[in-house]
Amino acid sequence: MNTEAPANANADEAAEAPLLLVSDLAVSFPLGEDRGDIRVVDGISLRLRKGQTLGLVGESGCGKSVTALALLDLVPEPGSIVGGQIIFDGTDLRTLPGEAMRNIRGNRIAMVFQEPGTALNPVFSVGAQIAEAYRLHHETTKSEARNRAIELLGRVGIPDPASRAEAYPHQLSGGMRQRCVIAMALICTPDLLIADEPTTALDTTIQAQILDLILDLQDEFGMAVLFISHNLATVSEVADDIVVMYAGRVAEQARREDLFSEPSHPYTRGLIGTLPSRARRGTALPTLAGSVGPGDLQISGCRFANRCELADLDCRNSNPPLIDIAAGHISACFKAERQKL
Repeated sequence: MNTEAPANANADEAAEAPLLLVSDLAVSFPLGEDRGDIRVVDGISLRLRKGQTLGLVGESGCGKSVTALALLDLVPEPGSIVGGQIIFDGTDLRTLPGEAMRNIRGNRIAMVFQEPGTALNPVFSVGAQIAEAYRLHHETTKSEARNRAIELLGRVGIPDPASRAEAYPHQLSGGMRQRCVIAMALICTPDLLIADEPTTALDTTIQAQILDLILDLQDEFGMAVLFISHNLATVSEVADDIVVMYAGRVAEQARREDLFSEPSHPYTRGLIGTLPSRARRGTALPTLAGSVGPGDLQISGCRFANRCELADLDCRNSNPPLIDIAAGHISACFKAERQKL
């Protein structure tokens, strides 16, 4: 009897294997004056397949950007990664020496930062900066790198890219600068693009253009995207799956359709409840009372308890584990239940 696996079994398994698998990631910052540490990221787990877009959403202070920086080993000092695994294409990035990590950063994993004004060096032309990003990872001439930079500037929708390549950041609009940052991130055709609030500082029309651009380039390059935003409506336009984060922890994760049609966690329902809709036209939008504060990162129970109308003593004393609500749908709430909206 032939006991060998079918010829396509390994191919199917490889196709289903995640490009990025983050398990129990924890990042701490010291409080100072011998007051110990505070975990701003506490047990985050993420799973992202090739070509997929995963949305990471939550209010400011939830730890989204620190999570993104941790994936690239860029947590600002004095913070540090204190636990978990970051498996990228089968390799634990936390075990790599510095040079090997630098070869991945910007090459196979690239990041679009929140504010293009600070992501670009004001004393160099944008073309020179983009070309330099290419030369860091490829043996090429300055001329070849410049031509590649001009090609990418044109690809991200900048008119007259050869001329714009000579411009300095302050000579470009916010939307143009963001396109330059995207071109810099994509010049090495990464497998994974981390987009951290890429549309925050832009007006509504430019936001829509940038979102369309990212999706178009994702289709062209076949890359996975981790899209980070405080705006759930924006995330809903691009993400396949959505992770809702609160005070350093995962509150809920589900397919986009399931999250919006049957949210389980009170925080998710609160975020959805603040979104504009036709039914609310002409009326004031509801708000989610309170905000994420440093104290929320230090309590032993549910970190959302102080803002939750359903919270009881158990919620305040015990950290709720993530439980399965349905296939591909998990929630960290003792009172979790799917509610149709």
